[in-house]
Amino acid sequence: MINHMKLSDTFTIASDVISTEMDGESVLMHVQEGKYFSLNDTGSLVWQKLEKGSASLEDLVSLIMQEYDVEEDLCRRDLEKIIQQMVSQGVLEQEA
Repeated sequence: MINHMKLSDTFTIASDVISTEMDGESVLMHVQEGKYFSLNDTGSLVWQKLEKGSASLEDLVSLIMQEYDVEEDLCRRDLEKIIQQMVSQGVLEQEA
């Protein structure tokens, strides 16, 4: 698990994860584990950004704040939780 994230921390989609969109939500499959995941609107927005290439926490916070009316601190805390869950499930990787 990632302890203290910095805004400069950068994340990318794991190579063994495939995704598709169903009814406006992103559905992911961790091929190696055979596990499926469904993302809500916010998670799907983050996923779509990462499908275009790696992104920093700062990039992702900015993206969410442009799309939703949310305070920066709350946005960052919630986004860190989402990212930590995705990293622990093996669908995202933190770049060195």
